[in-house]
Amino acid sequence: MPQQFSKAAARFVSWYFDRTLPIWSDRIIDTAGGGFHEALDSDLTGTSINGKRIMVQARLCFTFAHASCLGKGAKYLPLAKRGLEFLLSSAQNPEGGWRHRLTPDGAPCINHQELYDQAFIIFAAAWLHRAGIKEAREIAMSTQDFLDAEMSHPEGGFIEALKSDPGPRRQNPHMHLLEAYLAWSQFSDDRIWRDKAAEIIDLFERVFFVDGTLREYFTDDWRPIPGDLGNITEPGHHFEWIWLLHQFAKINGNLSPRTDELLSFVDSFGVDPSTGGVFDEVAADGALLITKRRLWPQTEAIKAYHACYAAGSQNASSRLDAMLESIWLQHFKGEMIGGWREHIGQRGELIRSDNPGSSLYHIAMAAAELSP
Repeated sequence: MPQQFSKAAARFVSWYFDRTLPIWSDRIIDTAGGGFHEALDSDLTGTSINGKRIMVQARLCFTFAHASCLGKGAKYLPLAKRGLEFLLSSAQNPEGGWRHRLTPDGAPCINHQELYDQAFIIFAAAWLHRAGIKEAREIAMSTQDFLDAEMSHPEGGFIEALKSDPGPRRQNPHMHLLEAYLAWSQFSDDRIWRDKAAEIIDLFERVFFVDGTLREYFTDDWRPIPGDLGNITEPGHHFEWIWLLHQFAKINGNLSPRTDELLSFVDSFGVDPSTGGVFDEVAADGALLITKRRLWPQTEAIKAYHACYAAGSQNASSRLDAMLESIWLQHFKGEMIGGWREHIGQRGELIRSDNPGSSLYHIAMAAAELSP
């Protein structure tokens, strides 16, 4: 790792594993309502005012299983098991799959099944399996069986939600399914996961990638939705796909040529030249749509640039160095230990003051990418 970003990488990794994660492991536990809180507020106190999303519960199960697998401490595996027990007791839909949201005390709230949530159950189960939790494989298999039986779409991929209005078709939950399938491909000899990953890669090549960009919203037959909605791109998702394509290349030996096209677009239009931060939304023609910057796209850029560097791209090292400096100055520096600046405006003004539990997964993945 080049010296220009090795110190910045070590600073990021230490900030997360040594200082931030230990605080979250104490404060995100909901001793009254069960499971994990939805977020830590600006004082780092656990809160679940609007209920508990299953996606967040699954991401936090992953976070603690992941830390255990990386040897970061004996206390993390019991937390992962505790989160899994809560999911099994409260979050399963009697009709199959997993509910979308629970009340703060763990009672059913929004019962329909969303693809996004199912994807993160499968993803968390992969890391729980790696951590030695035996029932994790059956959880993943049964969830995938439910998707195949109840949520498969005749035009390819899966239905976004089992409700009266499932909304537009989206690449994002399919992207996270790929992430889950790749995790299982790494930890399991079951052929199903590699085959499923290849199916999502095929969707990416045929559908999601349009004229040099990654689109977000589609019609029922997988065409970009007419008008402004069909032209939205998210730079963070470009970076996320770059990293995933590199992971898939480790399986099949071939890196998609689309990887360079995604990187070219996002480097040209998705990164703020004045701050080095990643914008929330950009149009397919490169026009800036939203100048705000959430935390998670910054972490995905770190993963993508590091994957490119590890694959031999010398240009990626300077970009990684700049991104590490940007996230430290814009989102981390000056915050209390254990918290961050989740959403900021183009001039750095704070938009959201709490620390959502959903973001810890992004930080964990970036820290693991940078770890020796």
